[in-house]
Amino acid sequence: MNAKFANGGLLQGRAVARPVPFRPSPMPSAKTNLKKILRPGDLNAGHRPGKSSPNRLIIAIDFGTTYTGIAYAFTSDPSKIRAIQEWRGPDVEGRNDIAKVPSLIKYSDDEPVTFEWGYETNVTDYGVIRGIKLSLEPDKLDFHQQAAGVDESDVVHNFETVITNERARLVKSTVDIVADYIGAVYEYAISKIQEKEFPGTVESVRKEFVVTVPAIWSDRAKKATLMAARKAHPDIQLNPDDLITEPEAAALFTFEAYSRRGLSQNDSFVLCDAGGGTVDIISYKVTSLKPRMRMKEIVSPSGGAVGSMMLNNRFERYLRRILGEEQFQELLEGDAYAFHSVMNEFDKNVKPNFSSREAWDKVRMLHSLDFPVDVEDDHGHDIVGNTLTLSGEVVQEIFDPIVDSIIDLVREHTDKVQQETGAPAKAIFLVGGFGANKYLKSRLQACMGGIAVLQPEDAWAAVVKGAVLSKMPLLIDVEARKAQKNYGVMANVPYIHNEHPKEALEYAVYDPYEEINRVPKMTWYIYKDDDLCRDHKVRYPFHRCVPEDFKPEDLIFADELHESGADFPPKFPWQADVRSYCKLQCDLSGLTKAELESGEMEDGTKYYIVEYDLVVQFGPALNAFSVERKGVSYGSVEAEY
Repeated sequence: MNAKFANGGLLQGRAVARPVPFRPSPMPSAKTNLKKILRPGDLNAGHRPGKSSPNRLIIAIDFGTTYTGIAYAFTSDPSKIRAIQEWRGPDVEGRNDIAKVPSLIKYSDDEPVTFEWGYETNVTDYGVIRGIKLSLEPDKLDFHQQAAGVDESDVVHNFETVITNERARLVKSTVDIVADYIGAVYEYAISKIQEKEFPGTVESVRKEFVVTVPAIWSDRAKKATLMAARKAHPDIQLNPDDLITEPEAAALFTFEAYSRRGLSQNDSFVLCDAGGGTVDIISYKVTSLKPRMRMKEIVSPSGGAVGSMMLNNRFERYLRRILGEEQFQELLEGDAYAFHSVMNEFDKNVKPNFSSREAWDKVRMLHSLDFPVDVEDDHGHDIVGNTLTLSGEVVQEIFDPIVDSIIDLVREHTDKVQQETGAPAKAIFLVGGFGANKYLKSRLQACMGGIAVLQPEDAWAAVVKGAVLSKMPLLIDVEARKAQKNYGVMANVPYIHNEHPKEALEYAVYDPYEEINRVPKMTWYIYKDDDLCRDHKVRYPFHRCVPEDFKPEDLIFADELHESGADFPPKFPWQADVRSYCKLQCDLSGLTKAELESGEMEDGTKYYIVEYDLVVQFGPALNAFSVERKGVSYGSVEAEY
């Protein structure tokens, strides 16, 4: 007997699980293939009030790798979506034109419970935590390496050492630190909203929140973001369907604007959200424009860890090469933490302003970086008087590998769109902080043939404003997203000698209730690239047996869902790519014997049968789980990824 499937499958203790025939609920379609079913419905079905509902305040939080934004709107006036544009800090005092705040936090050396954040922080101080968002993805090294042309050395950041050291000093987890930061940003933002509204308005309306996450993140990382936001402030009450992927949010904002100027039914579009840490690519087909715009995903989202932070990594390697290891270490370990001073200059003056090699060299002397420590002159690398002047050739060499990777990702996605629809996409929308870069746009346009590449107005705030839009009634809907993997359950079924492969017996478990051998077998309910409609539910049926003298705790079942990225998912879990997707605890301890069917073994031993459905409802970014039995809901279930 193989212990892996005896303990990790659906045989738990004295309970036996076996598959129950699955009959989908009646649907308004002649076909029952999930891939063909489209049931248009409101975004966040079940949570969107109608016109008669009271006014609500929608607040969106776009927690980014390098920058964070907050936007809001009242449902009574959905056309006015405002981003917080005033932030606290010595360098931005008095300004009201800054759509985002740096995702930086610096805890006090003396009192770790206090901290500075955003523009308040001195970026040259040691101990400034940056890039903490990437630590929410537990497999971040593998995640970064998904991107073409980016090797492991690119993701060994100096700030990772700071994060590790600070977590140990503060005795805080990544979720704790993210919660502290989001909580501080929210408290400041809500104070600015109160300043602009009639006294008492903000306090009197119900607040609803929506938080953005990368589309290509694992559900485990999305859940960690959800937990951090919940922990950030008592006001922030979130369910799984209150998360939305960053590219979908950007698409809602962009397409709602373009619906009044040129969008037609059946048009297809690609949106590339190029941010600080990740690049997410998503595609949609417009299914209708009236009475409101509806759209559905064409192919599964794609992307990689080739955001603008990777430019910093390449610049860092360039500095290491031209300075030599000894001088680079002096820069890295300087008293004023000089390294971050130089990197900050690269962030502010180089990354956003590079448009082409030729244009850069016309104003070359304006693009110099000062070293706050003494370094040797090196005329060959344009280092004179502790100042480095960057040529257009050097900057282009820093940009090109990352831009090339983005182009490859976009080209691959657009090719899939054309294969799926039979026609090229009408346009590619480029949004996000890095998406506003002119060099990236020009390179992408040159490689996309006749497909227009557009940078919408307010592209940097497109994600956070689109997130607000997702909670607005009757404006724009995403009907369905694509399943990125196959999802199903593993059940121990009766072993049949002539039907099952020979190796099946190696994984057999004994069923004491029916006195037979069982082998683990997969039952797939969602297939890769299926349309996952927002108001559609999938039920995973479970069948359990418990002893006659069962206790209430015997009716608390640990269930597990599985996933596979294979194009053709296997019948048996040992045959191919099958992994645990999530674990759930289904609590039916309130059931009594009178509500259960009974059974009897050959020796006269009695037992009870418990049948129930684990129900999955598809959200914009993360699925919600609940338990139902005979049509009665027994509450929501938290997933452990």
